[in-house]
Amino acid sequence: MKKFNEQGLKSRAEQNFELFNALQKDRQGFNTLREMLHRWTGIHLTDGPASQLKMANRLTRVLCRHELRNYQQYAERLRAEKPGDIAEFVSAMTTNTTRFFREGSHFETLRTIMAEVIETKKRDKSHEIRVWCAATSTGEEAYTLAISVNEALHSEPDLKAKILATDIDLSALQRAATGIYSQERLAKLEPSLVRKYFSRCENADGEAHFQVQPQIQKMVHFAPFNLHTNPYPFERGFDIIFCRNVLIYFSQETAQKIIERLTGALNPGGYLFVGHSEVGYVRAAGLKMKEYSIYRKSA
Repeated sequence: MKKFNEQGLKSRAEQNFELFNALQKDRQGFNTLREMLHRWTGIHLTDGPASQLKMANRLTRVLCRHELRNYQQYAERLRAEKPGDIAEFVSAMTTNTTRFFREGSHFETLRTIMAEVIETKKRDKSHEIRVWCAATSTGEEAYTLAISVNEALHSEPDLKAKILATDIDLSALQRAATGIYSQERLAKLEPSLVRKYFSRCENADGEAHFQVQPQIQKMVHFAPFNLHTNPYPFERGFDIIFCRNVLIYFSQETAQKIIERLTGALNPGGYLFVGHSEVGYVRAAGLKMKEYSIYRKSA
């Protein structure tokens, strides 16, 4: 049996800690990478010790993986603009904190809105409801939308829903597309919804996981998309857009432009949901607040 090298492990841990401390103090390298992040994604990382700590915390493992000693070496690597390196950088620096039915009041209001949307579609003899989850991360929000919409359509066989779920983080999208989540990620879901929309499975270690049911997965299409893109390429509008807890990572000016483009992507009478802390970013003409952080586009 191979002997466990405790000293070697300790040495690597110490090296990682030393690198982490050095990165926190590298203001010039921090600013270089901060500018790169903004150029590629539009995300505005504020200046200051808190942001320097955040970057060091997220990039220490990346630099260690590539055996790089400082931000300058990493910036040189990124300047080659290899898609894999850029994707890794963006993935490390973007936040993937999410859960099923996050900010639950939104989904309570969505039930009322869905009844209205259904009546409008039936009146217009339209058979498709289009929803966009504009910052899906690892998919919990997109599947929550699919479950909520499916519940609303249970007695409407002539209506179908399509949900576009996008994110800039390719690794997060790959995880989302599997539709597999740990038991902990489903902890706050109603047991009846877990039984109805998930199948129990196990990972290689025998740990309990849950797979989203195929009929829900089929409702969702995952695709990479940068909200900083201009113009947005959609040929058809959306009835509902969720863009929550992502505007806070942009400057006020960039966030305002994103809101304007999101508004343009809404159908007349469509609804935009933003995070509860993002109301201050919404100043687009043609939007009227229906409830706190929920807006309706003029019909």
